[in-house]
Amino acid sequence: MAFYSDECKSVYILRTCNESLVGYKKMKWPESGYIETSEWYPEPFCGENCLVGLLWGEGNGGLLDWSTESKWLVIRSEGPILDLGDYVKFKSGYVEYCGDRKAATDFIISKGANPTKVVGAFITAGDQGTATAGRSGFATSGRGGTSTAGDYGKALAGDYGKAAAGDYGIAVVDGMGAVTAGYRGASLAGDYGTALVGNHGTAIAGECGKAAAGECGIISIKYWDSSTDRWRVKTGHIGEDGILPDTLYRLNDNNEFTEVKK
Repeated sequence: MAFYSDECKSVYILRTCNESLVGYKKMKWPESGYIETSEWYPEPFCGENCLVGLLWGEGNGGLLDWSTESKWLVIRSEGPILDLGDYVKFKSGYVEYCGDRKAATDFIISKGANPTKVVGAFITAGDQGTATAGRSGFATSGRGGTSTAGDYGKALAGDYGKAAAGDYGIAVVDGMGAVTAGYRGASLAGDYGTALVGNHGTAIAGECGKAAAGECGIISIKYWDSSTDRWRVKTGHIGEDGILPDTLYRLNDNNEFTEVKK
């Protein structure tokens, strides 16, 4: 555990409350201004009036309230602060922002936080740019860009782009790009694109696309059915009908899954 003294420089802390600004153990937070706990002690235990949050927006996103009604706060503190690994507890601070998730994460990044590590941050890049977001973040890039998001995150890239998300994440590319998602994730690629996903995930590709999934995953590829004059989707389940895990497939002329040779 790292302890910061009263003389430490200003740091910024990200946290959430419900719509009534009530947080952990029914602690009431101000919309702005000073707040101080009456129960400060440098021990890894939190009482009824404990002040906690993610230092510079980094840590365990599971401690935050992700509901649409929640309030996101950014607090400036000068200590003392007790670092508990996934989060910190602190004696006092000033609420400098209270509002929605995007504005809060943008605000703490503007104060010097690492944008690739701020939980829940929205990162955007233009054509051929690179956007990297952390856990539960949202990374977006334009045509030919590269987007990467951490676990539970969302990564979107334009035509010819690359998008990757971590476990439980969603990765999407508009057109002829490559997308990758981790365990229980979902990857979606457009026409001629490549979609890859981990175990228990779902990989979906457009016309003439390629898809692969891990154990217990699902792959789907769009095709044109000339006999009925409409678009259809061919779906396969890993472990059934000879479809192997972690193996890239496309559709042949009979719209049957066939392995893509390396």
